[in-house]
Amino acid sequence: MSPHPTAWCKFNNEILKIFHVNKITTNHLVSGEFKSDGKKYLHFGTQTSDLAITSLQIQGKKRMPVEEFLKGYRMN
Repeated sequence: MSPHPTAWCKFNNEILKIFHVNKITTNHLVSGEFKSDGKKYLHFGTQTSDLAITSLQIQGKKRMPVEEFLKGYRMN
């Protein structure tokens, strides 16, 4: 059992745990689509709104803020 509630998804064939998000009231992305500048933000589209990921953990790594994650991870 995990002490922290999370959501998770498959992202570029790795498990991505999502710890914290902010809801973006506009919906510019299609559900399942993502957008990033590669430095400061990572947004995912859902059916009702977009989500700005702020804290996450990629498979085999530690939990980190999205800015730290983007410094070391290549977006495909």
